[in-house]
Amino acid sequence: MKTKLTIQEKLKDLRVERSLTLEQLAAETRISKTALNSYETDELKDIPHTVIVKLAEYYGVSTDYLLGLTENIKYHSIGIQELKIDDAMAELLQSGHINNRLLCELATHPEFSKLMTDLEIYVDGLINLQIQTINSALDAVRQRLSEQFHPDNGDYYMKLLDASHIEDDDYFLNIIQNDLKAVISDIRARHKKDTENAADINITDKINETFDDINNYNGNLLDLLMYYFCKEIRLPLSSLSSEEIQTMRALFQRSGRYKSEARLFRKGRKK
Repeated sequence: MKTKLTIQEKLKDLRVERSLTLEQLAAETRISKTALNSYETDELKDIPHTVIVKLAEYYGVSTDYLLGLTENIKYHSIGIQELKIDDAMAELLQSGHINNRLLCELATHPEFSKLMTDLEIYVDGLINLQIQTINSALDAVRQRLSEQFHPDNGDYYMKLLDASHIEDDDYFLNIIQNDLKAVISDIRARHKKDTENAADINITDKINETFDDINNYNGNLLDLLMYYFCKEIRLPLSSLSSEEIQTMRALFQRSGRYKSEARLFRKGRKK
C-alpha cells in the first residue's frame, strides 16, 4: 500500500466518506461537476489555489493536508512528551523506514485495543500464576487417580487430564495471533482494490502463456527476450524506433547469461 495519498485520492476519499455524489458536491461548492471529476482523477490536472482553499474549507481540512505537506487532516500541536513516545519511537517514525500510514491504520482499528490488552496481560505475566495453579490441580488429581486405580499408559481419563494442561505461552500467543489476524484482515480487505496492490493472478495460466509464446516464436533468442520483456511491461515492441530497438538489443547482449542461454536455445530448436 502507499505511504502517502495523492491530492486526487484525498479529494475522492473526502467526498466518498461523506456519501456525496459529484452532482451534490458541485451544487454545494458551485464548482462544475466536470472540474471536480478531473480534480479527483487526472493526476496531471493543475488545481487552482482558490479551488483548493474552497474544498479544504468545505471538507473542514487544512490546505496543507490536500497539498501533501502533512498527512494529518486536522492540525495537532501535541508534543512527544504528551504522546509518551520515547526517543527511539520518535526517530523510527521520522526515519521513513516503516509505513507510518499503515501503522496508524493498525493502531486506530476498533479491535486494536483488545490486542494491546491481551498483549499487556501476556507481557506482564499476571495470569501465569492462575494457569500454574490449574495445572497443579490437574496434576494432583492425576496422581490421586494413579495411586488409587493404577491405570495403564493408554487410559482415556489419564490422557484427558494430560491434554487439559495449559501452556501459558501457547495459550496467549494463540489469542494474540487471533487478535492481530482480525485487525490486519480488515485492513487488507480495505486496501484490496488499491491500484498499486497486487492483482489476482492465475499462475498456471501465466506459465502456460509463457511456454506458448516461446514455442510459437520464430525469431532468435534475443528477439524473443526483447518481445517478452516488452510484453511484460506493456510496451508494444512495434512502437519502438529502430534506434530504440538497437539500444535494447545491445543491452540484452551485455547480459552475463546471454551466450550460454543462446547455445541452449539453439540446441532446443534443432531437436
